[in-house]
Amino acid sequence: MRLVTFHLWLQHIRKLSSLDLQTGGSKTKQARQNMSTGELMLKAAVHFTVGRLCQKVGEEHHRPFSRQIIAALAETTFRQCDIFARDLEAFAR
Repeated sequence: MRLVTFHLWLQHIRKLSSLDLQTGGSKTKQARQNMSTGELMLKAAVHFTVGRLCQKVGEEHHRPFSRQIIAALAETTFRQCDIFARDLEAFAR
């Protein structure tokens, strides 16, 4: 059961990472409109988690993280998960 859930999660990550969310403007708005509710919730959850982790680390080191850094880290997380998903599929064959 966990493998199925993980596989579905990786599919969502792959879809999200294939979207070019770095360009801003109309492409970003169009990409968000094409995303399902589940995908938006997943992206929001990852962004929230990254934000909380940055907040904790920032408090420990007395250095706040900007919103742009948090967004970049969240996007990097999605892209890295896409790489993990491709590797997992390749090893499964």
